[in-house]
Amino acid sequence: MLAVRLVVLMGALGLSGCVGTGQPPLSPEELRAIDRDKCASFGFKPRSKDFADCMMRLSLRREADEAAERRAWIQSNAIDQRPIIAEHHVHVAPYGCRYWFDDGW
Repeated sequence: MLAVRLVVLMGALGLSGCVGTGQPPLSPEELRAIDRDKCASFGFKPRSKDFADCMMRLSLRREADEAAERRAWIQSNAIDQRPIIAEHHVHVAPYGCRYWFDDGW
């Protein structure tokens, strides 16, 4: 079960950039350019502390949103989250067999 969960998690991490959009994920440079434009549109001056704080907040928000998407994807695509109950069968020697464990049981 742990292996199944790891496979699901690895798949979610690999696909997290393109979940739901149908488009390839944006590069880090493209994301930074979008963030720069957004912070500038808020009136923050480039290379100022407020501009840097704005860029950091947008980056943290994006990371939190991506993590929430991954968690939702994993939860919605989980195969089965119930515990596995393995049965253990005990072989009993036939009546009168003294060395039953030597015949390959």
